[in-house]
Amino acid sequence: MYWDNATNKQSKIKSRYADIYVMCLLSTTNQQIVDPLDLDQWKFYVLSVQEINDYKRSQLSITLKSLEKLTNPISYNKLNQAIKDKYKQNLHIA
Repeated sequence: MYWDNATNKQSKIKSRYADIYVMCLLSTTNQQIVDPLDLDQWKFYVLSVQEINDYKRSQLSITLKSLEKLTNPISYNKLNQAIKDKYKQNLHIA
């Protein structure tokens, strides 16, 4: 739900309001070296809203296993280009 400026109220319609979604996973499991500020310790998953809407299981959550069936994890330094590519693909732009 989102804030509707036209009515000055929260919308009652449940919907996804973004074209692209990025899921992030702090993948380092070693507690001795884990550092959430170290972007090399993160994995990023980029999906279009269409890919999420087409997902046949729960529309409220997704498991890591299911997420990895839909897309491959990428590093932070590839995130910007992956978002741009997914957006172009979503709009069917060459």
